[in-house]
Amino acid sequence: MFTTKVQTLAPATVSEASDETLIVMSPDARTQLLSQWWEHQRLNAGDRDERKKLATGQPREAIDAWVEVSDLVDEGSVGVVLLLADLVDAGPPDTGPSVVGSGPLEDLVHEHGDVLIDELETLGRQRPSFRAALSSVNIEAGWITHATSTRIRELVSVQVN
Repeated sequence: MFTTKVQTLAPATVSEASDETLIVMSPDARTQLLSQWWEHQRLNAGDRDERKKLATGQPREAIDAWVEVSDLVDEGSVGVVLLLADLVDAGPPDTGPSVVGSGPLEDLVHEHGDVLIDELETLGRQRPSFRAALSSVNIEAGWITHATSTRIRELVSVQVN
């Protein structure tokens, strides 16, 4: 696996939410995680032989990266929001935001959006690529509060000159 999780001692420096988990990994491990997650996406969208290879558990690194990101999304944390923003930036500029937005980011918003809205909103304002990914999130009624949904919709409708 790629990560080690460490409880932060001062969550207010990262978020107003308490009990957040930061994701700590070496820069090389982070780069490898991002690269291998995108390799999994490439193979999954590839030809029959590439998809068959994935179905048989190969390449192990790409599958491990996909599982790691999925597990981190399930846990939800400020660190995952930052990781997904980096994942967007590591992908192809034309499809990266929509792939991450309609995949792990959508899962994160549905599972933890009400708790992580401040971080989602902050990164969306700071990083246009992350805001583009948020615009690909399908927000279904009942998954998050109306207030959270409204904040995300207002953010993605902002035009930046």
